[in-house]
Amino acid sequence: VPDAPPGAPTDAHHAPEGHAVLTFSVRDTGVGIARENLERVFEAFSQVDGALNRLQDGTGLGLAISRRLVDAMGGRLSVSSAPGRGSEFFFTVVLPVCARQDCLTGEDALGEESGGTPQALSVLMAEDNLINRMVGTRLLQTGGHAVHGVTNGREALEALEALEALEEGRYDVLLLDVRMPEMDGLETARRIRAATGRWYSAIPIVALSAEALPEERDRALDAGMDVYLVKPVDKRGLDRALDRAWRLGRLRAGQSGAPLTPGR
Repeated sequence: VPDAPPGAPTDAHHAPEGHAVLTFSVRDTGVGIARENLERVFEAFSQVDGALNRLQDGTGLGLAISRRLVDAMGGRLSVSSAPGRGSEFFFTVVLPVCARQDCLTGEDALGEESGGTPQALSVLMAEDNLINRMVGTRLLQTGGHAVHGVTNGREALEALEALEALEEGRYDVLLLDVRMPEMDGLETARRIRAATGRWYSAIPIVALSAEALPEERDRALDAGMDVYLVKPVDKRGLDRALDRAWRLGRLRAGQSGAPLTPGR
């Protein structure tokens, strides 16, 4: 625990494995925090004890980032503390009880094998949050993929239709945030799958969502998405999602007769 004095004991515990509701907490035996300063510790670049910070160093960003990550998972990071008795930071999140591969892929008859994905893909990413879009773009570019970013479902549809008009080059995969302004990911996916005869009706779609609940995953798959990926996203999870979505898209195109990427 960075804010605990050197050598102070700490501990963490969580709910039993397999439960849908998980609670995590971390306690320290530090100097504690006064009641009026409890929320300040979650503000970026904020420190409630400058003298202590000079001894132990720190930027005041750790808790602000941690709360944002927990918020993205649908939880809330909180603190219980008082001067002289240390602090306890805790949060509860609801996570899927399904196996990890099911949460990533939904209905997948293709098995666990990978390696069918081209080394470099052309990816269209619809994400309204600038930071998430920047992070996703960086992860994709690190993997050698080309990325075009838009901010909502309407812009994603416009980008797909624009490429169809050009009759050359196509996006290989669509990363689609579930919750966006103007047109959300669910409606966008439904319109894409309903576009019979258009090249993009069979495009592989990866759903991006901060919601880990099984019913949210089912809604995305029912709307026509292939893979459900829970934020925050890391490179390993993104690579697996791209691989599976690509292979599912090829299977769909073969069954429907729709070209996956005409003009290539």
